[in-house]
Amino acid sequence: MNWGWLWKLRYALLGKPTSANLDTTLFHFHELQAPQLQQLFDGHAPYISTNGILGWMIPDTEIESLSSRLQLHATESSRSKMFLGFGVLATMSRSGGPQVQGTQMTAGNTLTCAVIKRGDGIELNAKFVGTEMLTNPPARIPNPTEAIRLHTNLMLVARMEIPRGQSVFLYDTNCVLDPNGGVGILIRSKVQ
Repeated sequence: MNWGWLWKLRYALLGKPTSANLDTTLFHFHELQAPQLQQLFDGHAPYISTNGILGWMIPDTEIESLSSRLQLHATESSRSKMFLGFGVLATMSRSGGPQVQGTQMTAGNTLTCAVIKRGDGIELNAKFVGTEMLTNPPARIPNPTEAIRLHTNLMLVARMEIPRGQSVFLYDTNCVLDPNGGVGILIRSKVQ
């Protein structure tokens, strides 16, 4: 017996479930200050500026060219995708590191978020954390007697509404180690 008809009936009565696709790119900049960054946005002022965080809303039609311009100025970047249902709390982490005196040291990027449908767009509640090892590169096994320092480059908690056809770029200028640099995150969303 084929049970496919049951799903068709469910979709006919309740509608197909929708989900959100989040595409995030984290950029590290070492020689990019706010005025230079504003030039990358064709002189557009940030949509929001608070506590050292600058934020822009970008039409999806301009996102690929902006991403290419950001990539040219970034010293490193990492991209990740997440597909989640509305109201689901999810965490994605890209981290690793060596063991030091039996303790696993982790450094990397972590995104924890929940998405709620708001009209044609979404409401995103998210926490972004980016950490790196300063003393030892992850490729080398450390001497157990040497000190390991972890530095958080980005810790950002945000609640934002992203309209359909728009993306968001957030830039944190609070970089302690490099006052001429910062960390940016490009957030693209799509409701399916």
